[in-house]
Amino acid sequence: MTIDKARLGPPQHEVAGATQHRYSVVPHALSWPLPYLIVIVLCVLILVPVWHLRGADLTVPLGLVGDNSLSQEMVAVFVRDGHFYVNPLLGAPGQQELYDFPLLPWTQLIVLAPIKLLTSDPGLAINLFYFLGYPLVAVTSLYVLRRLGISTGLAIAGAVLYAFIPFHQLRNEGHLVYSGYYFVPLMVMVAIWVSTGHELFNLSRKAGNVSTRWLTRDGLVSLLICVFVGWDNPYYAFFGAALLAVAGLLGCLRSPKRHSLLAAAILLVTLLLSFGVGLLPSIMYVHQHGRAAAAQRLPQESEIFGLTLVQMLAPVTNHRIPAFAQWKSKFNGSAILVNENDTATLGVVGSAGFLSLLVCVFLKECPDILYSLSILNLFSVLLGTIGGLGAVFSFVVSSQLRAFNRVSVYISFFSIAALLLILDRISAKYVNRRSRAVSMVVLPSLLLLIGIPDQIPHGLQPNRDLVEKQFKEEAQFVQQIERLVPPHTMIFQLPYDIFPESPPIQRMSNYDELKGYLHSGSLRWSYGAMRGRADDKWVASVSREPVDQMLLSIAAAGFGGIYIDRYGYSDSAASLEAQIQSLLGSQPIVSKGGRLSFFLLDGNAVAALDRQVPPERRASLENALHPLLVGPGEGCWDREGSDTDNWHWCGRHATIDILNASKSERKILLEATFVTWYPTNSTLMIEGSGVQQKLTVNNSGTLWQAVVTVPPGEQAIKLSSDAKQVLAPADSREMFFRINNFHSRELHP
Repeated sequence: MTIDKARLGPPQHEVAGATQHRYSVVPHALSWPLPYLIVIVLCVLILVPVWHLRGADLTVPLGLVGDNSLSQEMVAVFVRDGHFYVNPLLGAPGQQELYDFPLLPWTQLIVLAPIKLLTSDPGLAINLFYFLGYPLVAVTSLYVLRRLGISTGLAIAGAVLYAFIPFHQLRNEGHLVYSGYYFVPLMVMVAIWVSTGHELFNLSRKAGNVSTRWLTRDGLVSLLICVFVGWDNPYYAFFGAALLAVAGLLGCLRSPKRHSLLAAAILLVTLLLSFGVGLLPSIMYVHQHGRAAAAQRLPQESEIFGLTLVQMLAPVTNHRIPAFAQWKSKFNGSAILVNENDTATLGVVGSAGFLSLLVCVFLKECPDILYSLSILNLFSVLLGTIGGLGAVFSFVVSSQLRAFNRVSVYISFFSIAALLLILDRISAKYVNRRSRAVSMVVLPSLLLLIGIPDQIPHGLQPNRDLVEKQFKEEAQFVQQIERLVPPHTMIFQLPYDIFPESPPIQRMSNYDELKGYLHSGSLRWSYGAMRGRADDKWVASVSREPVDQMLLSIAAAGFGGIYIDRYGYSDSAASLEAQIQSLLGSQPIVSKGGRLSFFLLDGNAVAALDRQVPPERRASLENALHPLLVGPGEGCWDREGSDTDNWHWCGRHATIDILNASKSERKILLEATFVTWYPTNSTLMIEGSGVQQKLTVNNSGTLWQAVVTVPPGEQAIKLSSDAKQVLAPADSREMFFRINNFHSRELHP
């Protein structure tokens, strides 16, 4: 197999030579920009009817539930205030700090920056950002397809098809960071260059030719692409790095020289360094403040969120052909692991290209680019499939990457590019030159007419009117609150909800408590403090107090109101609101739909509260404002069981974290029962905060008590066990011992 460098060399009007057509239907001066203008126009013409944009209110996001709200927050904090890592309007009385859970990649901040200049409205900004992704993907795809030598007409069709793969529609604004996959085609191009030996770096200069530059133009382009991919979301960066490694090995096998391997190494180091730079703020923060419990992943989740062949080849969910839609609905209802991997559907065009690439692997003679695509495609399938290389990585290296089905966005590009290359070769061989211009219009048109309706599911916005109505009712309710309180007033939100990634609470979805913030740029909200950090612990502690004590605490802390989502309570918060109403002597205001309520904590309400609460309750106010927050920390999993009988499973090494938010030294009594799974004795070492103990622990349990004197600030008691690990078939957590019924009580003189 020889390397066809002509097909990957510097482009003439961006089309690599092997399949370039000499006949042009447009003037030479327009031959470069016109294809890009065409794909942009086509994207707009498809977007308007598909998403029902004509007459739609673009200030209303596409969705209002779950991850859609989180995406809106990411956009809102940037377009309103220019912040990203810190949101001063969430996590009151502190602020939200996202260093433990960085959400929006740097590349997407670059795209969002011009939108910030146009509007500060979060709803309009997120819609512009999402819809802009379609032409951006199409433009980068067109550039790459032409660099691969695909004729202009087919490249235009392929670029538009790739911009509208089911992945894009089904992820939409809920998975905003994955919808912006405009760097994926560019990363594929770099991998193909490496695998085919395309000259990127002059790694061996000829004698006497000292003026030869070591970096070619395409080498510079490759380096820049790797930098931006490293700043993209971790999944696309990980997949890009893996593909570079495979491309380097493939290029090394093709040629006795090691240029491909060295080029892959240079680019891989560049990508990893760029990725490290993007994570540097988070790394520095965690080094200074320790690791929080946010977004912990389990290795077994890589099996749950893996890729399956049937989902890639099956029709899209809610297909426009009723028979296909019914089959897919039946499949989704009966298959075991159907989740976000439903977005991996390739469509009929992509499926044809995908199957062609599988065949190409076994052919003796296969064009270089097609063969590279086939190997990269095969590797991506092995990486993403359930029980594949991704699962190996998750179990052996790190479980923080779990959703390997997302590699389907790379597989889609491999597949579409492969089919276009095959069609181009067939056209060049069997279509005469006189009719070629017609075929290069007719064939692309047929691809679009077949592919676009096949890839875009029916009814993307079935309840748009209801979404707009709900959005505007919520906005009116928050505006009503803004009229009652001064700017920057702190609002305490109930029920307490973990941020990020909490399970539903009754009828309340994850991130629903962001609604208040999304409709107000001036109020501060208690929701959104990072899970496991001091601000989150304070809000959680106060929200668990008796209602009268809770009201005293939040009033003393400076909160000016209580916002209640009734969906978070089995009785729609009837009992809670009755108690608050009795204590404050005032009625709440209620949203139009009846879901949200708000109690004002003004001077009159606080005075009424003082008359209702006994003196002994008010005497403990200092402790409520500056509580001692104590509990299992790093190395321990979330609490299980009930309020009366509960436990935390822990790894071999764990901590009990203590936060004394006051300015004085305090004394506490700690109580717990330590348990292992096995009857054999094991040793548990307990060290820190003046405690140094050695316990013998087995499955019968060992009661532990300790009196600890806690200075102001954060402390940690370290736990270390030599027990055998618990091996549970359905649970892959690291579990060595259990902390049962942990309690802490402050000791007063």
